[in-house]
This record gives sequence, C-alpha cells and structure tokens, in this order.
Amino acid sequence: MHQLDATAGNACQPALAYYDKSPIRIRPLAVQNVGTEDAFITCAFQIDVTGNVQSLKVSIFNATDVPKNVQCTGISGVDFPGYLTKIAVMPPNGTQTLTWGTGDFPEPNAEIHTFGMSCLLKSGTGIGLTRLTISTP
Repeated sequence: MHQLDATAGNACQPALAYYDKSPIRIRPLAVQNVGTEDAFITCAFQIDVTGNVQSLKVSIFNATDVPKNVQCTGISGVDFPGYLTKIAVMPPNGTQTLTWGTGDFPEPNAEIHTFGMSCLLKSGTGIGLTRLTISTP
C-alpha cells in the first residue's frame, strides 16, 4: 500500500471562477468558505504511482459556533464514473472525516485509477487534509 497525503489547498479549488470575490479561501493547510453563502469546491487527486485507489479520507472542519453539515460527492473513474454523496455532520468548532472506498462504487469502478470530489461548503466550514490509499503491485 502507498499513501498520498495532501492539503486541500493543493488538491481543491473553487468550482466557479470568482476571482477576487470568491468566498472560498485557499490556504496552505486548508480550503475554507469565509463568505456568508454556501459555495462549491472541486478537488482532483493526482495519482503518481501505479495501482488502484483503495480509499480517500477527507478531514472537514467547522470553524463556527453553530452545528454545520457539509455535503461532498466522491467521483471515481472516467469512462463510467461512479458517484456517491456523503454528509459530514459537525458540532460547533468540530471536525469529521469522510471516507470513500472501492466498496462504495459499483462495477466497473471497483478498480479506481482516478478520483475526484465536489463539496458544498457552508459558511465557516472547510477541508483540511486528504489521504489517498493506493494498492501497489
């Protein structure tokens, strides 16, 4: 097994080209919605080793004083992509890890060579660390 760790600042970006008016702030250690309205981000994970993705773990945080939910959709494959939406339910100033694995996607996506993700970040929420676990031959 091989693990690729990255910050969301490296793997994610705003889903829309907001330029300087974006509520999404990309920082070295995280991507966060600092605005007052919900905003989408999109993430693509570069796999630079031979093998199949076994899992993706994403650390999501809530930097507000009220409970928040963040909805993320994992996307596996290219030719016949599989989609699975998960929801992180966080207490005030809390975190949660969302995990996708090969068992989450039907055939023909059991062998995942590419993986992406889209999240609807509520105001005050963000994504920190990501970890891809890859099986290597």
